[in-house]
Amino acid sequence: MSDKIDYYKNINKLNPESGRLIFRRIATSTCFFILTFYTVVFLNHAISAYAAKIMGYDPVLKYFEVSNLPMDWEHWSKLRVFVFYSSGPLFVLFVGLISWHLHSLLKKTSSIFKPVTLWFSFNCIVLFLSYVIVVVLGTGSYNSPFYYGFSVIASWYWFGKPLMAPVTLLGVGFSALYAFFVSRSFLELSSSYKRINNLYGKRAFVFYNVVLPVFIGSVTILVLRADKDFIESLVTFISAIIVVFVIWLRSIPKISGLKIVKSDTLDFPVGFSLILLLVFLALLSWFFENGLVL
Repeated sequence: MSDKIDYYKNINKLNPESGRLIFRRIATSTCFFILTFYTVVFLNHAISAYAAKIMGYDPVLKYFEVSNLPMDWEHWSKLRVFVFYSSGPLFVLFVGLISWHLHSLLKKTSSIFKPVTLWFSFNCIVLFLSYVIVVVLGTGSYNSPFYYGFSVIASWYWFGKPLMAPVTLLGVGFSALYAFFVSRSFLELSSSYKRINNLYGKRAFVFYNVVLPVFIGSVTILVLRADKDFIESLVTFISAIIVVFVIWLRSIPKISGLKIVKSDTLDFPVGFSLILLLVFLALLSWFFENGLVL
């Protein structure tokens, strides 16, 4: 109880500068989440497109899809379906694990790449897990909006929904397990032990620097992509919500093992963050408006 009282006393003592600092950290984390999300989704489709090219197709790479693929089933085989629909998610998972490892090597530094690599790995792993979680909804449902990714593979291999239901449950379980481990990495973005020296401080830090950025970023992306792959993005964000909810609940008894660097890597100028984000989105929209023929 004393921890709770002490923590809220500190919250009540926040001055306007501290309020602006919280806002800057939220804005920075949100920008990093959106930027890395768009990068990961593009990487996912790019790898799938190049896999299609290697198999002899003439794909057109757009940001939100790979088009100009043959629609008739006789142009496909089980192996081709597996390669095309699994190459992107598996590659993204592999890159995400490498990025997470790279983040661990940067823990003792104050480099801006520390939060960037963490958010990049977060979006990579969450995107892969979203494909696993949704598989039971899309399997065998050829006209369903959930018929994409691993659902297509399962349908071609005649894996029914009863067989895919445990896979979906595994996806949810691994999401919670990933959140259990990655929570330490997010807490290490704090530049002070005092901010996270009790349960309430940890949850407040996670709320401002993980939960809110994911929620704000997800709503923003859903609005921007409402006419594109809305359902696929929505499923990804539901997976992200599962992860951040477990991160928020996660209670680490001891913080002595955390590697806290005093330099605040999330205290980034809001204006610069927004300009960077807008320029990135504008270039992405312009470059892939008509698609890239491979």
